[in-house]
Amino acid sequence: MNPAVTGYRDGDDAADFIFDTRDIMVKALPRTIAEDSAGGVEPFQDGEVGALATASLQRLRNSLIRYLTGDVSSLHLLPKTDFIDPEEAQHFKILRMQGRDKRFSFDWQGEYFDFKAIRKLIQSDEFSVLQWQIILSETSTQHHLEVRLLRGQHDDRRLSDDDLVRKLRDFFNVDPDTEGYFQVTFVSGLQEFERSKSGNKVMHYLDLKS
Repeated sequence: MNPAVTGYRDGDDAADFIFDTRDIMVKALPRTIAEDSAGGVEPFQDGEVGALATASLQRLRNSLIRYLTGDVSSLHLLPKTDFIDPEEAQHFKILRMQGRDKRFSFDWQGEYFDFKAIRKLIQSDEFSVLQWQIILSETSTQHHLEVRLLRGQHDDRRLSDDDLVRKLRDFFNVDPDTEGYFQVTFVSGLQEFERSKSGNKVMHYLDLKS
């Protein structure tokens, strides 16, 4: 976006977008919010960073249902500018994207992977997984992704280990350049998972990067 319009600063990792408040409702909400409680939470003031929630004002039904996008952002007034007609400019605001919310996704090899999509895949019947864990670690040059799985009993619907690994490689877009940094580990018991220090629970996602 044109920095002369948004006030974007060099060296700022954020990305600015202008939106029309007549078409879409955009709010920054507390980052502790759960998706099923987004409707009754007081939004942050302009300039405060929070979880991005949007709602289309063009829908005929349920137009005010908020959707948590999984991004971190803040809202800002549009600075006065000669580039936009004042009559139109009064309806515009700036959405400043700060990155992804790590509660909803993580990035590996330059791509973001959504936890909801991961759960849907791994907890499918054909995977027959009793417990799972994703561990992101770091070598001197690259991030290493390990998926640990404890599988259930064999049945007709259960994928073979090889087919399961292929599906995971497809999901995480593993190619010849990244296959050395991707690993699927089949474990035989819960003792082989990393656990939280506080509750001694198996954590589905563990980031060990320094």
